Amino acid sequence: MASEEQARARFCLEQLRTSPKTPRRNFLIFMSYVLDEEPAAVVAKRYGVTTQRVFEIKREMLRRLEVMLRELGMDPRGALICFSSDVHELMCFNCL
Repeated sequence: MASEEQARARFCLEQLRTSPKTPRRNFLIFMSYVLDEEPAAVVAKRYGVTTQRVFEIKREMLRRLEVMLRELGMDPRGALICFSSDVHELMCFNCL
Protein backbone atom coordinates (compact mmCIF):
# COMPACT_ATOMS: atom_id res chain seq x y z
CA MET A 1 0.00 0.00 0.00
CA ALA A 2 1.17 3.48 -0.79
CA SER A 3 2.58 5.54 2.02
CA GLU A 4 -0.15 8.15 1.40
CA GLU A 5 -2.79 5.57 2.32
CA GLN A 6 -0.79 4.53 5.37
CA ALA A 7 -0.62 8.17 6.40
CA ARG A 8 -4.39 8.47 6.02
CA ALA A 9 -4.91 5.37 8.15
CA ARG A 10 -2.55 6.71 10.83
CA PHE A 11 -4.40 10.03 10.74
CA CYS A 12 -7.74 8.28 11.26
CA LEU A 13 -6.46 6.28 14.20
CA GLU A 14 -4.98 9.41 15.78
CA GLN A 15 -8.26 11.27 15.26
CA LEU A 16 -10.10 8.42 16.94
CA ARG A 17 -7.64 8.42 19.86
CA THR A 18 -7.84 12.18 20.46
CA SER A 19 -11.56 12.65 19.85
CA PRO A 20 -13.58 13.95 22.80
CA LYS A 21 -16.09 11.23 21.85
CA THR A 22 -13.51 8.53 22.64
CA PRO A 23 -12.96 7.74 26.29
CA ARG A 24 -9.30 6.85 26.86
CA ARG A 25 -10.24 3.48 28.33
CA ASN A 26 -12.30 2.61 25.25
CA PHE A 27 -9.38 3.41 22.97
CA LEU A 28 -7.05 1.27 25.09
CA ILE A 29 -9.58 -1.57 24.99
CA PHE A 30 -9.79 -1.24 21.20
CA MET A 31 -6.01 -1.20 20.84
CA SER A 32 -5.60 -4.24 23.08
CA TYR A 33 -8.36 -6.33 21.54
CA VAL A 34 -8.31 -5.39 17.87
CA LEU A 35 -4.85 -4.12 17.13
CA ASP A 36 -2.77 -6.13 19.62
CA GLU A 37 -5.06 -9.16 19.15
CA GLU A 38 -5.38 -9.95 22.84
CA PRO A 39 -8.27 -12.25 23.83
CA ALA A 40 -11.49 -10.40 24.70
CA ALA A 41 -11.69 -12.06 28.12
CA VAL A 42 -8.17 -10.88 29.02
CA VAL A 43 -8.90 -7.33 27.88
CA ALA A 44 -12.24 -7.29 29.70
CA LYS A 45 -10.65 -8.42 32.95
CA ARG A 46 -7.83 -5.87 32.68
CA TYR A 47 -10.19 -2.95 32.16
CA GLY A 48 -13.02 -4.11 34.40
CA VAL A 49 -15.66 -4.53 31.69
CA THR A 50 -17.58 -7.48 30.30
CA THR A 51 -16.48 -9.28 27.16
CA GLN A 52 -19.73 -8.07 25.59
CA ARG A 53 -18.60 -4.49 26.25
CA VAL A 54 -15.25 -5.22 24.57
CA PHE A 55 -17.16 -6.38 21.47
CA GLU A 56 -19.39 -3.28 21.56
CA ILE A 57 -16.37 -0.97 21.78
CA LYS A 58 -14.76 -2.78 18.85
CA ARG A 59 -17.89 -2.32 16.71
CA GLU A 60 -18.21 1.34 17.66
CA MET A 61 -14.56 2.16 16.94
CA LEU A 62 -14.52 0.26 13.63
CA ARG A 63 -17.72 2.04 12.57
CA ARG A 64 -16.13 5.41 13.33
CA LEU A 65 -12.91 4.45 11.53
CA GLU A 66 -14.95 3.39 8.51
CA VAL A 67 -16.61 6.82 8.35
CA MET A 68 -13.24 8.57 8.63
CA LEU A 69 -11.66 6.39 5.94
CA ARG A 70 -14.57 7.07 3.58
CA GLU A 71 -14.26 10.82 4.22
CA LEU A 72 -10.62 10.58 3.15
CA GLY A 73 -11.53 8.74 -0.05
CA MET A 74 -10.51 5.26 1.08
CA ASP A 75 -12.65 2.19 0.59
CA PRO A 76 -12.91 0.56 4.03
CA ARG A 77 -14.16 -2.69 2.46
CA GLY A 78 -10.77 -3.01 0.81
CA ALA A 79 -8.71 -2.04 3.82
CA LEU A 80 -7.45 -4.10 6.70
CA ILE A 81 -6.13 -2.09 9.60
CA CYS A 82 -3.51 -3.88 11.61
CA PHE A 83 -1.07 -2.89 14.28
CA SER A 84 2.48 -4.01 14.70
CA SER A 85 3.09 -4.11 18.44
CA ASP A 86 6.82 -4.50 17.82
CA VAL A 87 7.24 -1.02 16.38
CA HIS A 88 3.83 0.44 17.30
CA GLU A 89 3.18 1.54 13.75
CA LEU A 90 -0.21 1.53 12.13
CA MET A 91 -0.33 0.13 8.62
CA CYS A 92 -3.24 -0.13 6.24
CA PHE A 93 -3.20 -2.88 3.62
CA ASN A 94 -5.49 -3.31 0.65
CA CYS A 95 -7.11 -6.69 0.58
CA LEU A 96 -7.99 -8.07 -2.82
